[in-house]
Amino acid sequence: MKLKPIERRSELNMMIENWAGLKPDKSISSNPVEFLDCDAMWWISIKTQNPHRITFICFLLTSESVSMSEMWNFYIYGTINGIEFESRTVHIVEKESSYYQGITVGDRNLDLKLVMCMYTSQDRLDEVPLLKFIDTASQYKHIIANNKSILENSTYSDFSFFVSGRMFKVHKSILAAASPVFDELFERKYNSDVVGHCRIEDVDATIFQYLLDYIYYGKIPDEIHNGQVARNVFKVARYYEINELQDICVFVLKYTLTKYNAVDVFELAEYYGLEDMKTMAWTIIQFDILELSDAEQPETIDIIRSLIAIKEEKKRLLQELQEKIISLNASAKNLLIQ
Repeated sequence: MKLKPIERRSELNMMIENWAGLKPDKSISSNPVEFLDCDAMWWISIKTQNPHRITFICFLLTSESVSMSEMWNFYIYGTINGIEFESRTVHIVEKESSYYQGITVGDRNLDLKLVMCMYTSQDRLDEVPLLKFIDTASQYKHIIANNKSILENSTYSDFSFFVSGRMFKVHKSILAAASPVFDELFERKYNSDVVGHCRIEDVDATIFQYLLDYIYYGKIPDEIHNGQVARNVFKVARYYEINELQDICVFVLKYTLTKYNAVDVFELAEYYGLEDMKTMAWTIIQFDILELSDAEQPETIDIIRSLIAIKEEKKRLLQELQEKIISLNASAKNLLIQ
């Protein structure tokens, strides 16, 4: 018999001092909040837009995974209900915020309250696999160490890639198992021992190393927080159809989205058909770069670049006009003195 899911609620309260004085695009993360009778916790990462509008991403950590919501934008006054999380079983069901005068004169603080509701299934104990109660962390770490050693020690490698002047000795069976593109490459073009190498010129050697590190032992590069690195890793993961690495790169690009990289992220999202990331990037471009309160999302990156160029030209002309006015006022003042 299917049991009704258990509803668990968790309340997050957060106060940010001197909200009005924070710099745009500054990220602030809340402390993790736990659910009662559950090994899950959640937290939010806030980015400032202006004193009256807030952008945040919600994270959910369970024993099995870490999930991230979409980026939400809303005005801080009032109450909003029904914001849906990425997972179908998790919802933000209540939001309240107030913007009030703080203790220190001149400070204006933001007081934010979010209530998350999570629904978990009531599995019968005899239906839960026994392996769920066995800690396999040490065995997993041992396997990871072995795979790293296999990549670094080329003794038993059976193929070589020459990438931008650098040689990588690899194992066809490992790459073929991880990527259908590698599988087809080895099957159709390099299925004999006669030709044991392939040259790749359109990928940076460091990015290719990151790809191999992930395939062999699941390592995510420390440099992934760099937007350019994340975009390049995504491109190579997309080409070789390493889906999990693609998802990680998209996660990072969404989380690190600012007005300084939004145009590049929009261009990437447009090219690869990532509509949700494209929408998130456009939100930043609309409000923080073009400073438009109401505008439809353009179809192409070329239109966005044209809009930005027009805005910059208007800004330049306005600055020239202001300088001329200042110069004329100074000249008029000198004439009066004479």
